[in-house]
Amino acid sequence: MGKKDKTKDNVDNKNKRKKKGIVYKIISILQILCSGLLFGFVFIIDILPIKYLLFILLALAILDIIFFLILFKSRLKKGIKKFFSIISILISIISLIGSFYLYKTYGVISSMIDTDYETYNYSVMVLKDSDYNDISDIKSEVISYYETKTNENKLLVEHVNKLGKESKSYTNLNTLASDLLNKETNVIVLEDNYKKTLIDEQDDNEYNEVRYFKDKTKTIYTFSFKIKKDNTSKNVDVVSEVFNIYISGIDTYGTVASVSRSDVNIVVTVNPNTRQVLLTSIPRDYYVQLHDTTGYKDKLTHAGIYGTDCSIKTIEDLLGIDINYYFKVNFTSLIDIVDALGGVNVYADQSFSTWNGYHFTKGYNKVDGNAALAFVRERKSFTNGDRQRGINQQALISAMINKCISKEILTKYTSLLNSVKGSIITNMPTKTMLSLIKMQLKNNTSWTVSTNSLDGTNASKYTYSYSYQQLYVMEPSEESVEKGKELINKVLNGEVLDSSYTDSDTTVHSVTKSNVSKKSSNSSKTTVKKEEVQNEEVKEPIDNSDISDDTKEDDAPAEPDDVNDSDGSLDNKNDTSVDSSDDVKDDTSVDTGSENNSNVPFQEESSN
Repeated sequence: MGKKDKTKDNVDNKNKRKKKGIVYKIISILQILCSGLLFGFVFIIDILPIKYLLFILLALAILDIIFFLILFKSRLKKGIKKFFSIISILISIISLIGSFYLYKTYGVISSMIDTDYETYNYSVMVLKDSDYNDISDIKSEVISYYETKTNENKLLVEHVNKLGKESKSYTNLNTLASDLLNKETNVIVLEDNYKKTLIDEQDDNEYNEVRYFKDKTKTIYTFSFKIKKDNTSKNVDVVSEVFNIYISGIDTYGTVASVSRSDVNIVVTVNPNTRQVLLTSIPRDYYVQLHDTTGYKDKLTHAGIYGTDCSIKTIEDLLGIDINYYFKVNFTSLIDIVDALGGVNVYADQSFSTWNGYHFTKGYNKVDGNAALAFVRERKSFTNGDRQRGINQQALISAMINKCISKEILTKYTSLLNSVKGSIITNMPTKTMLSLIKMQLKNNTSWTVSTNSLDGTNASKYTYSYSYQQLYVMEPSEESVEKGKELINKVLNGEVLDSSYTDSDTTVHSVTKSNVSKKSSNSSKTTVKKEEVQNEEVKEPIDNSDISDDTKEDDAPAEPDDVNDSDGSLDNKNDTSVDSSDDVKDDTSVDTGSENNSNVPFQEESSN
C-alpha cells in the first residue's frame, strides 16, 4: 500500500507541475500579445518620434524574450518562476493600460473632427397664459416666423408650413415679438440666436416694446436642422510649413455643434520652423463686409450666425490670408479644459476686479476654469473695454499653450482627454493634430508667443443682419488692419517677433473672490417637446433634452448686465470702446436719451 501511495503522489505532483507549467506558458504568451497590442497602437497612431518608437520596440522585445525563456522553457525553482510570472502579469497590465490610453487619445482627437454639417436650433413659442401646451394644439393656427438670410431658411419655411394651417413671415425681429405680445399673432418660430437677442434685452430698457418677452412667453416645442456646409480646410504639412488657425469662441454654454455668434475671433499664425506663434485678435463688433454679401456691412460676430465658414472667409477677406484650420469652443469648453489642466498661470497686464467678484493682480495669476472665464469676459473694469478683453483672451490662450507643452501635462493627461471630448470641434485632420504632438515630443522646446489686436473707432451703423436698426459697431482702422497683415506676414516669412509675455512666472498670485449678489430669476419652467432633426441630405435625431429654455439659462453661471457679452450701451462711462452687442440694446431698442445711451445715437427704422 505504501508503494502505491508513493506512486500516486508522484503522479499527482507531476500533474501539478505540468499544470503550473501550462499556466506559466499562458502568462508568457499573454505578455507577448499585450506587448504586441501596445506597440501596434504606438505604430499605427504614429504619435512618437522614431527614436522613442525604436526604444519601445527594443525594450518590449527584450522583455518578452527574457520572460518567454524563463516561463516557457527553463526549469528554475518554482519560487523564482512564480516571481517572474507576477512581473509578467504586471507588464501585461501596463501594456493593456497603455493601449487603452492610446486608443482613447486617438478616439478623442478623432471626435473633435467636425462633420460636414452645422446645426440650427428652433423654438416654437406662445404666450405664457396661452392654452397651447403641445405642438398638436396649434394645427389650426397661423405660424409666424422670422425670415432669416441664412441658408437654412428654405427648410425652415417648409417645416413651418407643416406646423399650422399657414405661415406668415416677418423681416423685423421686434415686430414679430411685439405682435406675439400684443396677440396680433398667437404662435411664432425663432432660431435660438434671435430668441436669445430678444431675451437678453428685456431687462435693459424700460421703454423697450418687447421688454417682457421672456416673462410673458413659453416654448412648447423645439426642432433642429442640420445643413451641409463647405469644407474650408486648406491642408499643409504643419511640421514644416507655416499655417493659420481661426479660433472661434461662441457665446453659449453646452454643445459646440450649433451655429452661434462668434464672440471671440482670434487668428493663430504658427511657424513651426522658428517656433513662433502670433495671436491676432479681431473685435467682435468689427464692421466688415460678410463674405458673399452685398449691401450693408455687418458686425464680425454676426458672421457666426451664417456658419463658421462665413466667419473664416470674412476674416480671410479682411486680412488677405488663407486660414488653414479652425477650432470652435464655447464657455463650457473653456471651464472644462482649464480645470483639466489643473489651472493655468495667466498674465494680467494690470490689476482689476470682475463683475462676479474675482480679483486679479498685475503679473501672473493662477486660475481655475471659472476664474479663467471671468478673466476673459471682463470688459467694464477697463478704460479700453473690449480691446482689453481681447488682450486678456490672448493671454489665456498663451497660458494654455505653455501648460500643454510642459512636462506637467503628463499628470493631467486623463482629465484633459475627458474635458476635450465634446468641448471642441475642428476641421484639422486627426493625422495633422497627431503630427503636431509628435513634433513637440521630439523637440520639446518652448515657443515664442506674440500678440496683436486690431483696433477701430466707435460708430452706429445699419447692418446686413439687422437692416432695420442702427447698431453699435467698430469701424476698422486701416492702419491697424495693415499692421495686422504686416505682423502675420513677418511670421509667415520666418521672422521671430518679441514675446508678449516676458515677465517671469516664478511669482504667481492667487486669485481672490468676494461674494456678490446674483440676479434672481423668476422664470417658470416649461417642459418642451422635441422632434427629430431634418436635414438636406440625411435625417438623424438631435439630442434635445426635454428641459425648458429657462432651465438652461438658470443652470448657467450668473452673468453681468451685458448678458452673453451683450454690451449694448455705455454702462461704464470710462468704457471708451462702447463694446456693444446686438443682443441687449442696440438691435431693437431706440435711444431714449438716458445717460447710459447718450454717447451712441441709435435710430429706429420704420417697422416692416
